[in-house]
Amino acid sequence: MRLHRNAAVGISLWALACGAPAVAQQSSGAGVPPQAATNTTQSTAPEPAAEQGSTNDIIVTAQKRAQALQDVPGAISAFDSKQLAITGSRSIGDLTSQAPSLVFGQTNGGTFVTLRGVGVSVDSGVVEANVALHVDGVFVPRTTMATIESADLERVEVLRGPQGTLYGRNATGGAINLISRAPTKVLTGGFVAGVGNYNTVSASSYLSGPLSDGIRVRLSAGYDYRGDGYVKNLYTGDDFDKLSRYTIRGALQADLASNLTFDLSAQYQDEKFQTYQQIIYPLGAIAPILFPALGSAVAPSKPRTVGNDFNPNSYRSTLLVRGSLIWDLSESVQLKSISGYIDHRFKNELDGDGTSEPIITVENRRQPSKVFSQELNLTGEVGTGINWLLGAFYFQENFLTDIPVPFPSGIPGATPATSLPAGSVAVSKLSERVRSLAGFADATVTVAEGFRIYGGARYSHDVKHSEQTSGVEIPGLGILSSCVNKKQRLEFNSFSPRVGAQFDVTRDAMLYAQYQKGFKSGGVNSSSCGDTYEPEKIESFEGGFKTQLLGKRVTLNGSVFYYKYNGLQLYRYFITSSEIDNANARTYGAEIETVFNLADFLRLDLSGTWLDAKYTRFSSTDQSNLAAGTRNLAGNRLDRAPQYSFTVAPQLTLPVGGDTFDNFVLRADVRFSGSYYFRVFNEPRDRQAPFQMVNLTAGLVSARGLTLRGYVKNLTDVDVVSHKFDSPILGTYFGNYLPPRTYGVEIGYNF
Repeated sequence: MRLHRNAAVGISLWALACGAPAVAQQSSGAGVPPQAATNTTQSTAPEPAAEQGSTNDIIVTAQKRAQALQDVPGAISAFDSKQLAITGSRSIGDLTSQAPSLVFGQTNGGTFVTLRGVGVSVDSGVVEANVALHVDGVFVPRTTMATIESADLERVEVLRGPQGTLYGRNATGGAINLISRAPTKVLTGGFVAGVGNYNTVSASSYLSGPLSDGIRVRLSAGYDYRGDGYVKNLYTGDDFDKLSRYTIRGALQADLASNLTFDLSAQYQDEKFQTYQQIIYPLGAIAPILFPALGSAVAPSKPRTVGNDFNPNSYRSTLLVRGSLIWDLSESVQLKSISGYIDHRFKNELDGDGTSEPIITVENRRQPSKVFSQELNLTGEVGTGINWLLGAFYFQENFLTDIPVPFPSGIPGATPATSLPAGSVAVSKLSERVRSLAGFADATVTVAEGFRIYGGARYSHDVKHSEQTSGVEIPGLGILSSCVNKKQRLEFNSFSPRVGAQFDVTRDAMLYAQYQKGFKSGGVNSSSCGDTYEPEKIESFEGGFKTQLLGKRVTLNGSVFYYKYNGLQLYRYFITSSEIDNANARTYGAEIETVFNLADFLRLDLSGTWLDAKYTRFSSTDQSNLAAGTRNLAGNRLDRAPQYSFTVAPQLTLPVGGDTFDNFVLRADVRFSGSYYFRVFNEPRDRQAPFQMVNLTAGLVSARGLTLRGYVKNLTDVDVVSHKFDSPILGTYFGNYLPPRTYGVEIGYNF
């Protein structure tokens, strides 16, 4: 492993700036006071490390108010700071081996997050995600923003199933909440630094404490560097998929009065990276016919190899500012305001054909976004039998997607009139002004001892103003299209109710059943002139149970569910463009999530999902198989929806009896996944074969704050496709892979 000079300087800067770990070995979830959890940030000192048996006593705010995880009806996984530190989890992708039904992929700077088979298949960044991401209560709308990472997390909540009532916007599949640590009343801090293969270096730190009796601050920072890429370019001899990323966050918490608290935080992440799309299968016979130069081109299809005539470069930055006011109007009524601002910038370039010939390129792809959101929540209790919530939400976004795709050699056609000359550029530019206004209400009523009914509703009004330019720019002729600066206005209204019942069988066993709806607005196809796609609507029926046995040493949660999906948004490629179609589908399945604390030193996590997710009404033409004509695709499986997936994760904690360290912790996360598809046509080449992914971590932990951890991710070095799509013009598929085997060591200290 080589230590890059910039990386070494980065570590030194963080150490000098904060001198202190972003990965502290405390569990700030168990035993968190409800008021602190309601604020989503706690002002008290870090809690001592939780015992193994209290893992599922985490306080969550999944329903906009503080509740113990086991008391919340619905399928929710939550991971506190201690568990995140043990597994080395800092991003959504790290949770796939821990949260049931979660499938994660990335390509070209965008992300694919799927829960129970509900997710986005559009990789251009034009549409918003189906699984809503919130960072400290602020909604993050675009798939290129979902790479936000943090080593200063208090907890992560994964909500499965539509969340249309409480979360509304783009939560048809579920919601993921990233909740950062808050300033503390006592001085605390720490650092963690590590090195790994592929010339990887990481460092993070935090410092937190009071400025006065009523004002507290927290500063945290992180740096990640990968000097050697995962991908080999056989044409240039270089490797790429390198990375340089830094994150800095500041938070302030002030007690303006005994019943009024103000929170302000700002987080900035800056990232230079290299995306790629490689040839997954050998070029088809049509490729050298259309482009004779490809007959002798370097065009490898081995995993993580390309023959690019240039190495790509991409850039992304995200500024997220959050402000909140929490006003306790009385002992039972609280008003909370959350204001959010996001300034996101994204630039991307890559070799679109994966060969040594300049056939297709993507240059100067830009997708900036500026977002403002405001949410108000009024919560309260009536006696001991009624909990209620009233809310309002406003959202506005200015978004631009500009994806020029040059064809340096042109594109031959059946006749000269249908050919594109050298230097032609496929133009796809869309600017949007999005406005959304919603009001919602929710309540839980105790009907009898141990029996509660709950429900609510949300009404949303969305307006999208768009301006679109689409077509082909031909040298000397300009843009040939009837769609230049075309303006459109789209309006969507939705009503998303929820109703359910909850019954406490015993003090530690609960049953629930619920019905809820989700909604996701439609939009404009950026590369199809004047064409629009319809909104998504989903209905969900779910029943489940949550239990804790043997003095809370065993936690056993399960659920069954059925979804009816109308207007599922799908992506389809053409020669020089793409479009979004709508389909109907249905999904049903079952999940189980268990934690066994077999002894004080041995813990075993088991989780699994069985899923049957299929289209019920959809017909389409496969551009890679035009001879088949229009096909009825009812009965085909949804994208990224494996029929089964399960995880086995044993964790061993042994005392070491030394002066430096107290315990040795060893954990393995073994994830098994059935096959799934990346396209609606379910062709053999659309399929990802079943696979097993093994992650290992081993660490020494001291009660005095010192930690030493080693890790291996993807132990068996299995090749798993992250995303792939068909290229009719070259007779093949393009895509990329999840990272290969990576390993490293980290050392940390906190006080």
